[in-house]
Amino acid sequence: GNKLLPDDAVAQGLLSGYMAVKIMAEANLFGGFLDASSGASLTVDEVTPGLEDEDLMWRVLQSDKTLSGVLDVDKNCVCSITQAGQTGLLDPNTTVRLLEAQVVSGGIVDLRRNEKVSVTTAAKLGLIEEGQKEELMVLESAFKGKNVDSAVSLNKASLQLQMDGVVDPETKSPVPLEQAIQNKLIKPDEAYKVLTKQVAEGGIVHHPSGLRLSVSECWLPKDL
Repeated sequence: GNKLLPDDAVAQGLLSGYMAVKIMAEANLFGGFLDASSGASLTVDEVTPGLEDEDLMWRVLQSDKTLSGVLDVDKNCVCSITQAGQTGLLDPNTTVRLLEAQVVSGGIVDLRRNEKVSVTTAAKLGLIEEGQKEELMVLESAFKGKNVDSAVSLNKASLQLQMDGVVDPETKSPVPLEQAIQNKLIKPDEAYKVLTKQVAEGGIVHHPSGLRLSVSECWLPKDL
């Protein structure tokens, strides 16, 4: 038969949300849950009683590689990145990094509306702190294809290549790296720096699965 990703199997009714999350955890594709009361990391087995809600499990599976929120197992809800940072569930650096990842993937996640919004709107809604607004707006400009500082451009490229790939600002969709270079969405030297860093961190990110692959397992553009 055909091979399916866990979320596809759940969508087709072939697998429960709980089993899909458990399989992903066993394959090291899911890091676990965060206990809102203690801040401790919990495995799937440790929170099994709270994972019977299929709607909640579907939200976990559907959350993209930019962490949409932090799951509060006790309250059976998901809080925003900023809320998690304000309550101490996430440290300041992690909070900022996750917000940056949201920006370069299309916008800050508004869990109430179930949509991504601009940095300006996010600030008005209280989804980010006022002190974070300026730097996130610069990164947002980079996402939209505007000229920005080289360091900001490299940060955008690094974040996008850790997730679904370089995003075309016109279509808002990720494109293959070779095409991104040809279309001048990313500079060859930026791509090289990001990929070199990924190799040092354990391997080049395979976007469909999130797995890290060795250089020999990857196909790289000749320009690199």
